[in-house]
Amino acid sequence: MIEQCPRCHLRFDRLPGHILGSIAMNTILSFGVMAIALVWSLVEAHPNFDRTRLLLINIPVAITAPVLFLPLSKTIWSAVELLGRPLAEGEVLAQYAPDDPRTSKSPTTDASKKAT
Repeated sequence: MIEQCPRCHLRFDRLPGHILGSIAMNTILSFGVMAIALVWSLVEAHPNFDRTRLLLINIPVAITAPVLFLPLSKTIWSAVELLGRPLAEGEVLAQYAPDDPRTSKSPTTDASKKAT
């Protein structure tokens, strides 16, 4: 995966240890998919539980799910981290930086100043 967004230049690894959160997200997503695959294969195999068939279905899911979900888990973790620790000045290009509510002027404030 790329290190920063090509559009706004946000670094995906904002702090040391960022990878741990994305690994946790990857684990959660992968285990969820593996649990769904296991339940589905058990329902399909009922009442004859053939171990070979169960393994042939679930081992490829267990191997491919973490690899396929890695980019998605990094993106989800970056979003979670942005909710917890908003952008600092200079982390993204100025045109993509959020407006500071303390410095933005509301239309009602401007209109009331003109009226007086």
